[in-house]
Amino acid sequence: MDEKQITALREAFEQKFAHMPLRRGELKPDSYWTPTTACAWEGFLACYQHLAPQWQPIETAPQGTMILCANMNAMQAKDWAYVGWIVANKIYGHRSDMPTHWMPLPAAPDAAREQEKKTC
Repeated sequence: MDEKQITALREAFEQKFAHMPLRRGELKPDSYWTPTTACAWEGFLACYQHLAPQWQPIETAPQGTMILCANMNAMQAKDWAYVGWIVANKIYGHRSDMPTHWMPLPAAPDAAREQEKKTC
């Protein structure tokens, strides 16, 4: 992960957790002053690194293909992820809010079993 990505993640973290004491260390500006905030940042970064290959910015979503959409700004978990498709930069499906990220839909269970049979 490059410095630009880490900076963007840090900005997202600080926006999402603005209610926490986010003062950065004076000797180490890339660390946080309180252990709680430092641990929260490390956890946030680790989770992102684990999921990063899957979620991609919505601007890179394919047009006219069913995708898994995520609105990372949603306030409630029920509003976070949904299936939709994008045509001419407009979201279609059961939701009208524009997602912030996307990923391909996973293979259907039968397709996964067929693929497993082919590789065995």
